[in-house]
Amino acid sequence: MLILISQASCGHDSGESTSAKPRGDIRESDVQAALESAETYMVTSRAPEARAILTVLAERSPEDWRPHEMLGRLHFRQGTDALAAGLNDQAKLYQQQAYASYARACERAPDDENLQQSAGEI
Repeated sequence: MLILISQASCGHDSGESTSAKPRGDIRESDVQAALESAETYMVTSRAPEARAILTVLAERSPEDWRPHEMLGRLHFRQGTDALAAGLNDQAKLYQQQAYASYARACERAPDDENLQQSAGEI
């Protein structure tokens, strides 16, 4: 997945035509594929892989709110897990990261009511 993102950022042109609108320097179809891969990693408890994809995606598609929202969910979940394990300092750090990620998402999509509600729960 990171290869798709990397190729898109390097101006790779495969000659394929697409009707998907680019976001930043990545086609929407590549953004969607990356988000789906990150979601799969998140539900299978592979946080480092999800974080890597979402971090690159946020850099390559800076106006898109979705990678920030997903990072917020990832950090929130990690904070909850850390708290359950008695790792209070780590839980606090993850909570701060979740808050910051949701803040960035909301800056990019201020009219998205569902996003605003999710952010309000953090």
